[in-house]
Amino acid sequence: MFESGLKESDENKMVIEGFPFEIVDEAVNLCYNSDILPNFILEDKMLLYRFADKYEIKSIMDLVENDLIKIITPSNVVQLIHFSKNFNETKLYQSCINFLLKCSEAHTSVLGIESLDDHFLAMRFLDSLCPVDFDAVDSDDENSDEEDSDDD
Repeated sequence: MFESGLKESDENKMVIEGFPFEIVDEAVNLCYNSDILPNFILEDKMLLYRFADKYEIKSIMDLVENDLIKIITPSNVVQLIHFSKNFNETKLYQSCINFLLKCSEAHTSVLGIESLDDHFLAMRFLDSLCPVDFDAVDSDDENSDEEDSDDD
């Protein structure tokens, strides 16, 4: 099984600490058999991601990230924002931001929103505003001035 000359290859086993058996077992299954995640609760999916991150299993990381994006809700979006920031997952993070903006537009309550820092919330508020295109405003003003002079 192991051919590295390390202790693991001599004993033909590897000790993995810090993760429940179910997470390790599912990670091994995903490496060899499947690309379908089990019906894990959110916390177990994030734990599976942590496992894949620790052992640099990119295929599992991508699979879990895509699944997390599909299950964003007002009750878990803040938790997923913190999670995505910890692992620098920009795709999940951006999906959470987009979801937050939709919640804001729909006046939907979001669980734990107060745990996000003030700078983050201020930036998201600014992102939700429509920027003014000063060139377009200037040209509109010029067009209305021309129309006014044509009327004279």
